[in-house]
Amino acid sequence: MNTQELIIEAYEHSGEGSDLDPYVAGVFDIASPGAVKLLGWINAAYKRVSTWKFPDNHLLDFSSRQTKFYLTTIVKTGTAQAGASSSITLAAAESNVAGRFIGWLVAITGGTGSGQKRVIVGYSIARVATVAYAWDTTPDATSTYELYKRFYRFCEATDPFLADNIDLSPSKSFRSILRIMDMKTKGYLTKGGRLSTFSEYAESVGNPSTYVEKNNTIWFNSAPSEVKSYEVEYIRGLDDLVNATDIPAIPEEFHQVIALLAIWWGLRRDQNWSAAYSTKRDILDTLASIRQPGELEMEGDEDFLEVP
Repeated sequence: MNTQELIIEAYEHSGEGSDLDPYVAGVFDIASPGAVKLLGWINAAYKRVSTWKFPDNHLLDFSSRQTKFYLTTIVKTGTAQAGASSSITLAAAESNVAGRFIGWLVAITGGTGSGQKRVIVGYSIARVATVAYAWDTTPDATSTYELYKRFYRFCEATDPFLADNIDLSPSKSFRSILRIMDMKTKGYLTKGGRLSTFSEYAESVGNPSTYVEKNNTIWFNSAPSEVKSYEVEYIRGLDDLVNATDIPAIPEEFHQVIALLAIWWGLRRDQNWSAAYSTKRDILDTLASIRQPGELEMEGDEDFLEVP
């Protein structure tokens, strides 16, 4: 079913309210107020169905929602210009954008203060990196350093720190990581459990073995000490239906469920409780009958029948 067919189906079976009329002078018009209202319901239903979770906590596995990107980690080296008790002035070649290196790990690799590591908690346009706590030995202009990064944030193409993170425009399309593979070893990192927390102030450097998703960000248990490449497979959201000829990017047998869910919302709006109950049963029975093998096991307890 295309968008026009879904809208008409929802209109004809949800009471045909005057405010839902998708026709202008007897001709379907995707821009009419009624069609716009129904399209909002259709897109909300589309998203519910594309992320449908069964009572046994399995999520429908639509290949159209699975994709991947490649992540290359960052290591920077330089020689300090100066140091203070709780800061280090990075090389003149480093960025002068305020906040650029907040959360990064700086390790003194040579010269005065060699062997120390600290997390950067502040960064100024003068390239002064403030560290989480005072140095044991204050670095100076003889100190060489390396900068490591344990976290990579999903961001938009306009983000000022895009070069240090993951361009996933629109970043709101991200849903969940399936797995991360080290491109060199072909081994997979372990995904931390639901309750795993990685301290933002950890000073571990090495070869990551575990990751977690936190606040739209990938956190590694160790900051990679070398430039590494990872293949990241993830689940994305689906683009909204916009044009009358757009077709949902999920198998056709699920299109009717999209219409039924929109109809269910319409019936509830009109307080037609008997018809709404019957439609809800149709939704659940239809989904149960076309459930696909190999669904994704996901966490969460969202109510996918919530009225948008």
